[in-house]
Amino acid sequence: MNIHYLQHESFETPARITEWARREGHILHGIHLYRGDAVPSPDEVAGLIIMGGPMSVHDESRYPWMKEEKQLASALFQAGKPVFGVCLGAQIIAQALGATVEPMGYREIGWWPVKDGNSNDFTAFHWHGECFSLPAGADPLFSTKAWREQGFRYGENCVALQFHLEMDRAGVLSLIDNCRNELEDSLGSNHNWVQSEKEIKLFAEKMDYERLMQILSELLNPLFS
Repeated sequence: MNIHYLQHESFETPARITEWARREGHILHGIHLYRGDAVPSPDEVAGLIIMGGPMSVHDESRYPWMKEEKQLASALFQAGKPVFGVCLGAQIIAQALGATVEPMGYREIGWWPVKDGNSNDFTAFHWHGECFSLPAGADPLFSTKAWREQGFRYGENCVALQFHLEMDRAGVLSLIDNCRNELEDSLGSNHNWVQSEKEIKLFAEKMDYERLMQILSELLNPLFS
């Protein structure tokens, strides 16, 4: 399948989604919104992946393309085409489906346990300060102690995740380098769910990235089949 992905910043790439696509025989087409690429029309898109970014879903005045990508997601839902979102991408999907997206009042940053509907735990990387409510008609998939709604499935063609299964060690280090101010600000106020840079890097060295890749593939394969 030819799959488009929307990238909001240079440092939040598809990372290991690229590896998954290559293995499964898909072709990825990158739309780099931060460089001025145009949001494609729904007719051009067979499947869509929306990546993360440090901006808010409420920043349409600063990022005019954000309204267009929400409209694209809505059109693809109606057409029954597959859509997958990560972090900001998940919040964009949630809002396009009529759910609310709002500040948590604190940030969730670092490697934190995620629980699925079968009470199975795994550790994934988080970096967000906003959250979504569950869209009407969606099925919840994941939760953490910091916030209940961490992922959902909407119908057969849409999955949204608040956390990052796609990142490898290099992606984590890049996010730290580019968003260190958020990390430092969070540690200075409420750090119940914020790990230090040192902790994040220690976890990044020992993480079982193949386990995360397996979970990611289990979510992506039924969507983009």
